[in-house]
Parts: sequence; C-alpha cells; structure tokens
Amino acid sequence: MARLKKRRVRGMDSISLLQKVEDYIKGKIEEVILHQNPWIKLFNSSAYGCGVMEISRQKATWSAYQVNDIKSPSRSEKRLLYQCEVPRDQAMLNILKG
Repeated sequence: MARLKKRRVRGMDSISLLQKVEDYIKGKIEEVILHQNPWIKLFNSSAYGCGVMEISRQKATWSAYQVNDIKSPSRSEKRLLYQCEVPRDQAMLNILKG
C-alpha cells in the first residue's frame, strides 16, 4: 500500500478509506474471475500464504493457509483457507473446507 499522510475524511482517516477501496476492488476482481471461470472452485487472489501437501497410505491432503505478515513469519498468524483430500485409489477430490 502506498505511504500516505493520515488525514481525517468524514470520521475515517485516509489510510482506512484507501484500505476499504482496495478491499472492494479486490473483491470485485475475484467475482469477475470466478464468473468467467466457473470451473474454479477454490480461489483467493488477495491473501498471502502457503500450501501444505500431506501424503499417507490412505489419502493425500492439501491445506492452504493465509498469513497476515509475510515479513515476520514467526510472528504471523495463520488461518486455514481451504483443505481438500484425495482418497487412495479414487479419482475424486473431497473439499473439506473451502
């Protein structure tokens, strides 16, 4: 986000207003992408994060996490965004969270 001097704008500082506009635009972009690509089920273009794949004899599990601070990973909070699994010997994807 661009550095701005804080100024009050009708009960809200300019940085808060800029963040609200940025969040609104990101949400609209995601809506357009999902509308134009209906086969996409799990999508988030506005979050930083990582994915973890765990493979066992019974299944493969993929988990996607969002982090709030990429500059200090040890202090960053993480939140589970999506989790899917593929059972052994089956051609199917189970969405556990998403």
